[in-house]
Amino acid sequence: MSAIGKIKNIILVIAVMLCTVLFAVFFGLSTEVVARAEENEYLINLTSSTIEYNGKDISAPISVTRYGEDFDDYTLIIYKDGDIVPQIKEVGTYTINVSINNTTPSVVKELTFKVTPKALKIVVGGSSEFLYSGMGYTRNVSPLGICDGDECEIITTYSGDLYDLEPGVLPVDADSYDMLFSTDNPNYVIGDIEGDTTLVITKRTLYVKVNDTQVTLGATPEFTYDVIGYVGKEDISVIERLPVVHTTATSVGVHKVKASGGQAKNYLFEYQEGHLTINDVKANGSVEGTSTTFDVSGVFAPYTSYTGTTIDAKSDEGKALVKTARDYRMLNFTSDVQLIYQLSYVTGVQVSEKIDVVFHNVTLNTDDNYVIVVIDPNGVVTQITKYEYLNGTLSFKTPSLGTVMIFKDTYNVSVLYITIASIAGFVILLFIGAKMQYRNDKRQADEAKKRREIREKGKYRW
Repeated sequence: MSAIGKIKNIILVIAVMLCTVLFAVFFGLSTEVVARAEENEYLINLTSSTIEYNGKDISAPISVTRYGEDFDDYTLIIYKDGDIVPQIKEVGTYTINVSINNTTPSVVKELTFKVTPKALKIVVGGSSEFLYSGMGYTRNVSPLGICDGDECEIITTYSGDLYDLEPGVLPVDADSYDMLFSTDNPNYVIGDIEGDTTLVITKRTLYVKVNDTQVTLGATPEFTYDVIGYVGKEDISVIERLPVVHTTATSVGVHKVKASGGQAKNYLFEYQEGHLTINDVKANGSVEGTSTTFDVSGVFAPYTSYTGTTIDAKSDEGKALVKTARDYRMLNFTSDVQLIYQLSYVTGVQVSEKIDVVFHNVTLNTDDNYVIVVIDPNGVVTQITKYEYLNGTLSFKTPSLGTVMIFKDTYNVSVLYITIASIAGFVILLFIGAKMQYRNDKRQADEAKKRREIREKGKYRW
């Protein structure tokens, strides 16, 4: 290379080095100007500390100015709960790190703001009062203001005077409930509520009817009752305190009785009357036109009494009654009717299956035997042979009263006479038969002897 060429290369290198130095000096001076800007050169502030959720991406609520003019050469880093998030949308507290680009030292500011839940309006409608049915009830609850695309379930919590239910559980038992609302979407809160926020379930009515009961005077009644009005398959087991029946009645007669004291969480009680009949243990009567009276002991409806009349045994009615007794083989062929009483109720009715009857002022012969036949109002015929009679008082037991016929029974004496006569006649017949048999046997023997003698004489002629 010539000397001239070397000189040119040296000059070129020096020029390049000089340009490099000038560039570095210029760049350094420019950076030093920015870094040394006045303290209030950049203003970074929030435009709002809270933003209501709206279902959309939300722009960062910040304002950046330089020397009073809008400035947009900055970088944002968004944090929520300590994590970096790509955008602002859900409810929560956000921290924004604002960093001005190309500053040395860096210009950075940290700002915090909140996205608050959106308030929903709740409209409550439909019936507010229901009758207990064993099923859960609710009301019409309509939320207004949910953003498009969001799912938001309104949860109702029922708080009653007696029962506090878990959220979302429908009330079943009778009570007055207040309705409290919440939502499963954290981006919403409950705002204004329109309409009555109560739900009332009223108790149903159970009807308790005491069954009619009868007891004998002096006995303790055992009451029963029927309960109707249960819901579905419910039964007496839902009654927490059973009704009871009390009465102070102790006298003969018919008394009204009611139950009381029942208690159940879902039922009221309405009590219906029954009747307690306290039956008498005695009744009485008299035979019209005579001095004969009679007392009856057993069990009878309250205030039972009888009346009686006599029936002429020779009348057609009397003969028909005697024939009935004979047709039922209640009499001996020698029985003779003495008295017929027709007895009937004046009031009341017989309850017991057997009664004791005592007739007063009845005349019978103590030396004779008697049979009593009773035909009850249903036509049942009963023979009574066991009785007591003393000083005009006749007493016996019978299933029921009705027509009472008293027969003198001459069967024993007649049978004795007939039996003796029969035995005597039988003995006489045996004697007569034996005598006749003896004579017949003797005659036959004599005739046989004569025949033998004749045969013997005939032999000797030959």
